[in-house]
Amino acid sequence: MRKLLFLLKSLLLFAVCFLTSQAIKAQYVYEGGICFELSTDTWDELTVVGPFDGFSGDIIVPETVTATIYYGYDTYEGTFTVTRIGEEAFRGYDQVTSVSLPNTIRSIGRNAFYGCSGMQTINLPSSLTTIGTTAFGYCTSLSSITIPNGVSNMDWNVFYCCTGLTSVSIPNSVTQLNGTFFGCTGLTSVELPESLITLDGTFTGCTGLTSIVVPGSVGYIGVRTFENCTALTSVVLPSSLTYLAEQAFFNCENLRNVTCLATTPPAMYTSNSECFDYSTYVNGLLYVPTASKEQYKSASWWKLFNNIQGLLTLNETSVTLGRGSSLQLVATLAPGFNAPLSWQSSDTQVVTVTANGIIRAINLGEAIVYAIAGNEQVACQVTVVDGGDFVLGDIDGDGQVGVNDVTLLIDLILENAGDPALHDVNGDGIVGIADIVAIIDMILG
Repeated sequence: MRKLLFLLKSLLLFAVCFLTSQAIKAQYVYEGGICFELSTDTWDELTVVGPFDGFSGDIIVPETVTATIYYGYDTYEGTFTVTRIGEEAFRGYDQVTSVSLPNTIRSIGRNAFYGCSGMQTINLPSSLTTIGTTAFGYCTSLSSITIPNGVSNMDWNVFYCCTGLTSVSIPNSVTQLNGTFFGCTGLTSVELPESLITLDGTFTGCTGLTSIVVPGSVGYIGVRTFENCTALTSVVLPSSLTYLAEQAFFNCENLRNVTCLATTPPAMYTSNSECFDYSTYVNGLLYVPTASKEQYKSASWWKLFNNIQGLLTLNETSVTLGRGSSLQLVATLAPGFNAPLSWQSSDTQVVTVTANGIIRAINLGEAIVYAIAGNEQVACQVTVVDGGDFVLGDIDGDGQVGVNDVTLLIDLILENAGDPALHDVNGDGIVGIADIVAIIDMILG
């Protein structure tokens, strides 16, 4: 009997020592089915470490918890603020359907919601600044996400294989996206913020992505950033781009339009594999600044493109017109090159051009018509030959300019029947009062 009592006493003493040692290490508090850990950095904040005894349905994380917490030999009593979702806190809880986070959460740890395949919605609060590696990996039911402005630190593969994700909003506080949407096959398009500097492995395996515009702040596109984006047909690369890594667009078998706005061909650093798929080099179109075409044609790897064109092209480079005749010039801007288009004539006494690119031969001679968009400029040489007895301002066709032409033009304007190709006397591209004034000036000499 005495031996039994001694044994029980020893076990009790061991338990007390064990619990005391554990208390010295950390202390937890439970509320609403969630387990929280006291932060030893501030002593007034809590980290969510996971659900208590399983969890399903909706998770509502409170903003504060009022409790008495024992840590070692100290007691902390009061209201504690919940500021973190800890690493692997809800990992694998596939019965969770929604998560509501308070506006006190500053960070979400590594793998915090990894494998929560039933989670359909989660609100990310404006207080959030940091999201850890694969925090939402395999959250396959998540269809949309809005990353709040203020998040500046997103670790690798945050939304790894979120195959149901179709809509995402990324704020201007984010500067790097590293493997962020790897395997998000449901994404068809995404708007990237102008704050971005680096893309690295960002969209690997996004087989639904059809087009992408890389913003003008990005200088680096890393290895396999768009690899296996098999539906991708169009990409716009910014003027800021200096580095394009190996297999960046590899196996993008349907990529046919590549617009690169950089005046100097970005360096392609590769070992044994190209940056673009072979089919893109052979069948695709590469659009580059017109003044840089020859540089691209001789630059390593870029020169593999069979077809390299300027950002702005004209359907005609030289034409001959009879005096009095008109012609529509067509300027084509490369995909993603959205500079406003304007037109100019080097000699409006010979050739005029409207805002829509309609040229009209006025007098015998030569002139150059320019299409201008941003820093791009292309030209068409126009030669005007004798095409008959055309007289500018002769609206009624009697070979002279007189009062009857003024009257007829007024009627045409009132009837909205003026034709810029025939009745635009002053060459501004429209038929209006200014043309009547121009005819009167001709009559008065």
